[in-house]
Amino acid sequence: MVSALVVSGLLVGVSLLAMRFFRPSNLTLAEGLRRVENVDAEGVDLVEQALLRSGARDEAAVVRSAWLVRRAQYRQVLDRLTPDMIAGPLRPHVLRLAGECLFKLGQFDRAEPLLIQLVAEHPDEVDAHRFLAAMFYDLGAPDLALRALNQVVRLKPLDYRPHHLAGTILTDNENFVMAAKELRLSLLKSPPEEVRQLIQGELAHVLISLRDFQGALDALSGIQPSPATDNQRAECFWSLGEVLKADQLVDAVLANNPEHVNSLKLKARFLEDAGKGEQALKLLKKSLVTEPFNLNARYQLLQLYGVLGKNEERATELTEYNRYRELQSRLVELNQQANADPGAVAPRRELVEVCQALGRQKLADMWRRAAEYCDRRQHPPMTPNAPRPSTDIKP
Repeated sequence: MVSALVVSGLLVGVSLLAMRFFRPSNLTLAEGLRRVENVDAEGVDLVEQALLRSGARDEAAVVRSAWLVRRAQYRQVLDRLTPDMIAGPLRPHVLRLAGECLFKLGQFDRAEPLLIQLVAEHPDEVDAHRFLAAMFYDLGAPDLALRALNQVVRLKPLDYRPHHLAGTILTDNENFVMAAKELRLSLLKSPPEEVRQLIQGELAHVLISLRDFQGALDALSGIQPSPATDNQRAECFWSLGEVLKADQLVDAVLANNPEHVNSLKLKARFLEDAGKGEQALKLLKKSLVTEPFNLNARYQLLQLYGVLGKNEERATELTEYNRYRELQSRLVELNQQANADPGAVAPRRELVEVCQALGRQKLADMWRRAAEYCDRRQHPPMTPNAPRPSTDIKP
């Protein structure tokens, strides 16, 4: 009887030790990450506890961190991960998680070295390429962004998103032929309906810039009406000689939103074409209050002043037109310099000033962030406990 109790006690002890130092073969790091992908909260808890019982604390931290990333709790992730984990077998997971969190927190100077290390060591890390593309785009380095997007396409050939972002970048740089190609590829890869309509509108804008008005109308087919798409349709109809349709569409937009800038410019063009110069003049001047940098509108205004014999006003406007044209030319030059040298601070700082002078505050804010990032990258904080860039995973 006593011996039976002893044996029973020994068996229980062995069982408890097994639970402490071993885990079911399926409760691994890979299984934990799979359950994160499946949004299985209970499964994540189960795997994390099993890993902790077996002494795999770092693996448990990676599983929990991946779950927290999914819940957008980025700072909590960075609190869990430690620099020494980067040197071990969990290195790719830690680089990926820390890089994504720092990217999402807007701390590009810390995210970039981690993501670049990750893709150098693991070229098939698709999300790292995606984050780098978005980061380079925000920093005004479109060539680097497009290179990163090419890697995303290589790894995810059926994903519409890299083509969409590439189309946006190429449109910003007025490479409309290549932008149209990328946007069409994006539409072929089954984007969600809401995104599909957005891409169709962007494609229509590109095709209008290429003067393919019928193609733009085809691209707009099936899109829900909006002031932007109604203006695009109106411009196409007018260019194809359907003036009445175009006029009705623009009038409807202005009836609901009298300050809509693109509608004001289009209506001014229609009025000028109809010989109503004075009315067109008022609308153009009104549009320039919101978009003083619009050279097309300023040129149209110059022409109208000349037709109407308003020589004094034309002379004043010519001075403004030349000033904005010089600023716009400088903007193009600085964009090229920034693209050629993704780490250069000086052109980005000057871009802030030029954009502010043009009245383009959002663009100025973007370039300010880019300049600050480049400056931090060149001059990291010089403090006694400042971490090395390659292991800097804390916010």
